[in-house]
Amino acid sequence: MNTDEFIKLYDQLESLESSKICFDERYIYKPIILNDLNIGKMRSEAELCFNVDREHTNRSEYIIKELCNGLTETEFNNIKLINRKISENQNNWHQKVFPFSTILMHTYQNRLIKKFFPNAKNILEIGPGSGYLSILLSLEKKNVFATDIFQPHYIYQNYIYKICTNLNELVESENFVLENSTINHIPWWKFRKLKGNEFKIDLVVMNHMIVEMEKNSLRRVLNFIDSPTVNSPPIFCESLGHQKYNSPESIFEILEEFNYTTNYSGGHFKETAKVYVFKKNLGKKNKNKSVFNKHLFRFIPFGKLFNFVLSYILNETKNYISKIYNYKKNRSLSNFTIFKDKQLINFEDLASYYKKNNYNILSPDEKFNQKLKANK
Repeated sequence: MNTDEFIKLYDQLESLESSKICFDERYIYKPIILNDLNIGKMRSEAELCFNVDREHTNRSEYIIKELCNGLTETEFNNIKLINRKISENQNNWHQKVFPFSTILMHTYQNRLIKKFFPNAKNILEIGPGSGYLSILLSLEKKNVFATDIFQPHYIYQNYIYKICTNLNELVESENFVLENSTINHIPWWKFRKLKGNEFKIDLVVMNHMIVEMEKNSLRRVLNFIDSPTVNSPPIFCESLGHQKYNSPESIFEILEEFNYTTNYSGGHFKETAKVYVFKKNLGKKNKNKSVFNKHLFRFIPFGKLFNFVLSYILNETKNYISKIYNYKKNRSLSNFTIFKDKQLINFEDLASYYKKNNYNILSPDEKFNQKLKANK
């Protein structure tokens, strides 16, 4: 099935499956942040070029120098492999485009996962974006289960998975493939029906998106992974995402509803840019404190209001102290860097490789945004 045929099938099935569910559930399968961008749906294979390097724009040098401290030879070779596959399969595009900033960030994420979860074999990735991390994990002999609710991303993922690795596309097929480092690509209407016994999950990956989720959408994911059949695997987030509708605190509260707590946070002084690991607290929830507070404030005039104001003041004080501490003690990002050892391949080496092969370093979006700047 070619890309144009796949787009048609995806849109037909999405419309059909959406009509079968209640209005409240339909809402949680809408990407609220991405919908604000008014991108619309992908209509043809020719548009794939605009999804190649959509994420992490203008960060390439920062990713290599500050976050990765250079690339390993294996990481460099994986980038070459993906670029070669794209080069061989883009004849019908509006323009030739190759990933730069996005594939570098996904390379960093893959390195983090290897560091924090070296034994994770079966990985569920929620919101893979351009999909390069899924491919890198597959090249590491992982079984990947990927799902996305944003149609342009899902279409591009189908394309890039198909040309780079073993793909089991569940828009077209019914059964999961649990071997050969396969990427099982799951549309949202099949993900919502999962019982949890279809495949094993060692790790859930939610990069740059958990704070962007509609709150009940996050609750639905947590309800699924918290079920006895899935057994509450850890959650990994390289950055929380753009906090337009939700704050980190509001997301942490939802995680706590399902007894997930922060096991690790670091790698950056900015709250939403940190690397997070959330793990299930296997002990029972301690409700005594909240019950005591509830009864205490019941006997105080305007107790509920007083409790709310007090909680707000304490939270704002904590945030203020944290900001002062970060400013005075940790102004240099190098204090937060996770990977201290310098690697063989530097930014100049990578830029030289792109230039030699006539690959773009700036994405179509980055080129357009240059036209929005004042002329010097």
